[in-house]
Amino acid sequence: LNRKMGYRYQLIDATLPAEANPGMPVNIKLHLRNVGYAPLYNERHAYIVLKNGSNVYPLKMASDPRSWLPNGVVTTINEFLTVPANVPTGTYQLYLWLPDAYASLADNPAYAVRFANSNVWDASTGMNKLNASVTVTVGQGIETAEAENAGDEQKRDVLGRLVDDSYRGVVIAHGKKMLSMH
Repeated sequence: LNRKMGYRYQLIDATLPAEANPGMPVNIKLHLRNVGYAPLYNERHAYIVLKNGSNVYPLKMASDPRSWLPNGVVTTINEFLTVPANVPTGTYQLYLWLPDAYASLADNPAYAVRFANSNVWDASTGMNKLNASVTVTVGQGIETAEAENAGDEQKRDVLGRLVDDSYRGVVIAHGKKMLSMH
């Protein structure tokens, strides 16, 4: 009974990118379970964090942890998060971080949410390890697509993949970005 009082989050699984480009979106998919008897009550934001030594880049998620329902309900989070344009190339460890909403407590690991999974808690940072890494590279995505597409009739998405006229979203055609609503 004591172990299930309040909220108690478990990460079931995660689909995370292996590679990313600065300034570009990456798809994050998480399945979480709250095995506690209550949801999170106070406002708190969730972040996917890229960490490489002292370089730390939190990517704020849209999902509200207060909506992660209790009593074993599985919550699916499927979001596109944009990697900051100033992230240097390299390999970054991925973390899930739920700091306290108050600025005076946000950097104190004692006030971050600790997941119930074994071997994921980093007590020095207050972050939960996702046991995955992402390699940030340059020269892919929108810049490459703009250069490749500057003189031809082909259309590409923001990741540089060829798309047809049925594609909906941001398209690069004739070296220009445009929104396709077909």
